[in-house]
Amino acid sequence: MKYRNYGLFIVLLLLLTGCVKGDVNIEFSNGKKANMDVEILFPENFFSSYNTSINELKNKLNENGLQDWKSEELKESINGVTYLGLKVIAPENINKSLISFVKIDDNEKNFQVEIDMNAVNELYNT
Repeated sequence: MKYRNYGLFIVLLLLLTGCVKGDVNIEFSNGKKANMDVEILFPENFFSSYNTSINELKNKLNENGLQDWKSEELKESINGVTYLGLKVIAPENINKSLISFVKIDDNEKNFQVEIDMNAVNELYNT
């Protein structure tokens, strides 16, 4: 169930690939701390074409299990097109769960991220 939030973002991005830009960022620090955020950008005319707003997008995300995530509004120009959207920042419980994917090798003084296929399958099933 903890992967439901990740799945929502992936579904949004896949369904709207023709008109949306998305970026999922996960930053691991020393293999002991993780921070995740997701940026979702829509062409500015998307909101008028579909008679919606950034606030409605925020409300839909909150209604679908992301009420604990912080959000910031974004406005970017990419290749001459203005995009509006959101940067949503994962809550601490999600960030802590990401650490379970980190394997630390003290002998080699490094760490790697390994995601179990069961977790990936659960994400897709969501």
